[in-house]
Amino acid sequence: DGTEYGIANPQIKYIPQDIGTSITYGFGETGRVLSLIAQIPGQIIDGTISGEEARPVSIVGISQIGGQFLQNSVRNNAPYEVLTFIALISIFLGITNLLPFPPLDGGRILFVLIEIVRGKPVPPNVENAIYRIGIALLLILGVIVIIFDIVNPINLG
Repeated sequence: DGTEYGIANPQIKYIPQDIGTSITYGFGETGRVLSLIAQIPGQIIDGTISGEEARPVSIVGISQIGGQFLQNSVRNNAPYEVLTFIALISIFLGITNLLPFPPLDGGRILFVLIEIVRGKPVPPNVENAIYRIGIALLLILGVIVIIFDIVNPINLG
């Protein structure tokens, strides 16, 4: 009879929620993502994910991944996908910024804790030297990761 059957795209209906439900959902999702991030080192050790899958990425790699998420989001008419990716990047940046490394906020917190323990601040010339070394190391790491992302692009597909 010439009739063909195919799998149709499911229809998704987005229903606005009240502010309390939205905030609760946001905190729950952030907790879920933090839990997933905390599991990554163990997954690398036990071989569940490869080092390639968990490699650090630069702005080049993030742009490549973000472009793929955006294309999928538009293709599937699912804004949730790209918004989740944006939230994930924000959470990763927040965690990274709290690392106790001198040019980052976590490094500043470390210096304040040292000052509290010692009862006096670290001499400014020592602190400045440590910050300069930290910035140089971060810049070198950034260049290396950018070069790696250009030579070995990310491919999610």
